[in-house]
Amino acid sequence: MKNTIFYKIIFILTILILLSCNLSFALENIINKETNNNEMYTKNDNEISVKYEYNEKTNQVVAKIISKIKLKNTKPSWKLSTDGLTYTKTFSENTTYSTPVEDINGVITNVDIKITQIKVFNINIEYEYNNSKTQVIAKIISNIKLKNTKPSWKLSADGLTYTKTFTENTIYSTPVEDIYGNTLTANIKINGIKQQKATLNIKKIYDGSTNTVSAQIISDVPLKNTKPSWKLSADGLTYTKTFAQNTVYSTPVEDIYGNIINVKIEIVEIRSAKVTMDYIYDEKTNSVTAKIISDIKLKNTKPSWKLSSDSLTYTKVFAENTTYSTPVEDIYGNVINVTIKIENIDITPPEITVEYIYNDDDTVTVYMKSNEKLSNTKPSWKLSQNQLVYEKTFTIDQNYITPVADLHGVETNVKIEFKNRKFTYKQDDNSTIKVRYLYIGRTKAIVDIISSVKIADTKPSWKLSADGYKYTKTFYDNNIYTTPIQDINGVTKNVNVIVNLFDNYLTGIDVSAHQGKINWAEVKNSGIDFAIIRCGYGQDIPSQDDTFFARNIAECERLGIPYGIYLYSYALTENDAYSEADHVLRLIKGHNPTFGIWIDIEDADGYKTRYGMPSNETLTNIASIFCDKIMQNGYKAGIYASCSWFSNQLSSPKLDNYNKWIAQWNSCCTYNKKYVMWQYTSKGKVNGILTDVDTDIYYK
Repeated sequence: MKNTIFYKIIFILTILILLSCNLSFALENIINKETNNNEMYTKNDNEISVKYEYNEKTNQVVAKIISKIKLKNTKPSWKLSTDGLTYTKTFSENTTYSTPVEDINGVITNVDIKITQIKVFNINIEYEYNNSKTQVIAKIISNIKLKNTKPSWKLSADGLTYTKTFTENTIYSTPVEDIYGNTLTANIKINGIKQQKATLNIKKIYDGSTNTVSAQIISDVPLKNTKPSWKLSADGLTYTKTFAQNTVYSTPVEDIYGNIINVKIEIVEIRSAKVTMDYIYDEKTNSVTAKIISDIKLKNTKPSWKLSSDSLTYTKVFAENTTYSTPVEDIYGNVINVTIKIENIDITPPEITVEYIYNDDDTVTVYMKSNEKLSNTKPSWKLSQNQLVYEKTFTIDQNYITPVADLHGVETNVKIEFKNRKFTYKQDDNSTIKVRYLYIGRTKAIVDIISSVKIADTKPSWKLSADGYKYTKTFYDNNIYTTPIQDINGVTKNVNVIVNLFDNYLTGIDVSAHQGKINWAEVKNSGIDFAIIRCGYGQDIPSQDDTFFARNIAECERLGIPYGIYLYSYALTENDAYSEADHVLRLIKGHNPTFGIWIDIEDADGYKTRYGMPSNETLTNIASIFCDKIMQNGYKAGIYASCSWFSNQLSSPKLDNYNKWIAQWNSCCTYNKKYVMWQYTSKGKVNGILTDVDTDIYYK
């Protein structure tokens, strides 16, 4: 029982203590709230207050946090006084925020900062229309004084209003700045102005003394001065400009209301010289006098031309054809571009045709016939009386180029190229037939068959001369055939006609140590197409190598002269032929004889006769063995011999499939089987070779 009462007393005392504590806490909260409202803070015996000072001049507020107990300097954006009791900070904008401060005892108090005194920059736009509605006064009104930064606007004395008068509708934005440096954008909208569009007239006044036109653009509404090349009158109603040249162009004009009118100006009254051209050709001097003729006097501004005393005509002599443009200026300063076209001067060379006549005395007369008169500049030729034909008679073949000039010295090069060949055959009746060939270049051959007995006209493709002794025919292709002719006694005689000097052949030479040291560069420049070079003679013995072979083949390869190889054969047996083939193969290793390898079978020095001439069969086998072995080693091969040897010793059909090189020093080759090369002379003359040289024709 006593214990129960004791516990009840303890419980009641505990309740009283708790109620006392809660009441104290509530009273403390009430006291703190009242202090905050008064910007007064009390904590652990410290009181903190906040004060505000507004600066009208700068539109700024200085806030001060004041403490009774020294503060720690923990706020870098605030300035702490030297006594440590006051924080200070300057504000340029209104703001509200809470910030902590800490005293030296480590007590932190949250302080509320409220900046509300700073003025906020605002502007309003107002418009005033005048009675005529042709102008609008725009006003920018501010609650704070403005800086005078807009020169096109007028600022009021109190600095609160900008004013500007507008005469045209417009929309644009412009910045305004208050005295504190704050900037706002004013949006201006002018849309109620009546716009009167100008009406324009064009007036032109010509001044004959200066040859100019004064053009005026006249308006019924004042114009803006926007055309620097024109002069605007004081009243703004007339633009004026002086023109010195005719012209047509469009130009814009703007009135004070901003209306733009395009004006077309056409100046046609100004006089400008009109010029014509005249050309006079002087055939004697082959020159042209050009004249520039004007209807207005010209300035003497062209030193290479001569101006006439009346200043109406320029003159100049030309020795060459030309086309160019040149300016001339009249006395009014007008410049006219004139095109000069000189085309009468003779710069065309004469057109020459060459005619060849094979005369009865076997000479050849060459006629150079011109389409215009020629200068007599060739003393070795005879010029006709009408100066249109040069004539000259030759006794030997010709191949050269000669210049021919017309009366004005204009030259052309004429090629004189012909070869003449003649052969006389005695007939069984003691009559003779002469066959003559006149080769003109490599394109035409004129063949004459001349009989000592009159000929019957039995050949329709040939032309018989008036006296009946000569047939003539022109060939344009190679041709080898036998043709019959019949004399007036009825006797028929067969004549061989061989035409073989045309574009489908190449001209070459064959050389050995007998020609000595050859200048191969001169040989190439002489027109030689190829060379056949002797590598040696007889069997494969180095002492029988041609002493100039190595040099000759090296020079041909250096200069790019195509070549072939030949070996002079002394073979008496078939075994000798194998050794002779080896002789060639030893020497041509590493070389490329595009014109083949040839075995020269003949008995020029009588060796075979002295030591036992082989039979025709053995000679045939020697040639065949040599060629086969050469071809087996990848080279082309062939046989060289005289026409007589091929017709007698080497006539076997066994050799018909081998290339043949015929030696017949004659005007034609009479071998009647297929051959690819013809040695037609041993007396050839070629630049670069001091001795006579064998000359060959290779048929493509």
